[in-house]
Amino acid sequence: MTGLELLLLAGGPAALVGVWALVLKSRLGRSEETAQRRDAELRSLNYDLQRVLTAQGETAQALATAQDTISQTKQMCAALSRREQQAVTNAEAAEKDRAALEAFNRDVLSRIRTESALLPSVVEWVDRIQEMIDARDADYLLEKRNPAPKARDAVSEARADARNWRRQAAALRNQVALYETQAPWLAETLDYTVEEIAEGLAVLAKEEAERVAGADPSSAYIGESEWARLSPVERDQLALDRYFERRQRSAWLAGVAYERYVGYLYESKGFDVAYQGATLGVSDLGIDLVCRRVDHYTLVQCKRLSEAKGIPVRENTVAQIYGAALFFAYQRGIDATSVTPVIVTSFELSEQVREFANALGVKFQERRAFARYPAIKCNVGKRGERIYHLPFDQQYDVTCVVPADGDRWATSAQEATSLGFRRAFRWRGG
Repeated sequence: MTGLELLLLAGGPAALVGVWALVLKSRLGRSEETAQRRDAELRSLNYDLQRVLTAQGETAQALATAQDTISQTKQMCAALSRREQQAVTNAEAAEKDRAALEAFNRDVLSRIRTESALLPSVVEWVDRIQEMIDARDADYLLEKRNPAPKARDAVSEARADARNWRRQAAALRNQVALYETQAPWLAETLDYTVEEIAEGLAVLAKEEAERVAGADPSSAYIGESEWARLSPVERDQLALDRYFERRQRSAWLAGVAYERYVGYLYESKGFDVAYQGATLGVSDLGIDLVCRRVDHYTLVQCKRLSEAKGIPVRENTVAQIYGAALFFAYQRGIDATSVTPVIVTSFELSEQVREFANALGVKFQERRAFARYPAIKCNVGKRGERIYHLPFDQQYDVTCVVPADGDRWATSAQEATSLGFRRAFRWRGG
């Protein structure tokens, strides 16, 4: 008999109903637990889904924002590129205008000054135009892509000095013209014309302006575009080459270069040389070089004269160096025999002046032509610094080359560098 049959015999139908109710209740309880568990799982899945959807929404929004930012950046870059191109175009146009003004100044104003030397009112108007051109050139230093306010101030000051020198030169030119009208033979006594002296002063003023501005004086010989693409050694060499070229075009500056050349010749012979003409200027008493070896002094006056003009050294030059030698000995309390006056010239003395010089004991060297020489001074300092100086550096004329100390002359900047020397840092006074 089965369990169900036994239950029916024992309790009848009522017992069967009770048992079935218990069974149903038990199954219902399990179903509710299952339903609750599934409901919890559904809520969890729904929460996770909401999080994913929210994250996707934020990502989409961030992506859209990034795309907008990229688009705006591209637009800004395009605008900046257009502005930069416009700035380059404006700079090129300004440079063309500046070049045109420079050409106008060089070709037209200079001719007006020369041809109107005796018409002060015309020269005054030319000076006013020149002042406007100078102001435009100075402002260009503020308007260019890399503004240089200090250089602008230095250039303005140098240009003002140059205008002042031009005014003085014009006045001197007027005086010379009047003197030559009354005494034509005066023209034969001049070593340099007023124009040559004015040109030389303008070059020196530009070099000094670079030093005052704290710039490398090499920049007076090199344009900005060249400067940017050259190495420091290449700049030094190009500036040195142009230094010699420029001095060959100006007779007055060529005279200064000639003094340094003759000084180099004496230093090469073992003399200690003081470049008095270059450092003292008009206060040198006619003594360009003081050359000392042991206890004897050789005082040199250098005269770079044009053979084409055919004007020889005059007797006043002989008298000046002779008197300067006597005064030099007197000032130092030494015997006059310890001092030898010498004239070195690229041309010659007249026969009478040779006789005059021999009578006074003034030595002379004739037809000593200028030649390109090793113009870079390589100096070993007291603390062992190995420094080279170019002719336009501030310490050049006070630096002596003493081979016994390791000093030497160099022909090129590359040679000086290969020997372990660096360019001098001191470009301005002090």
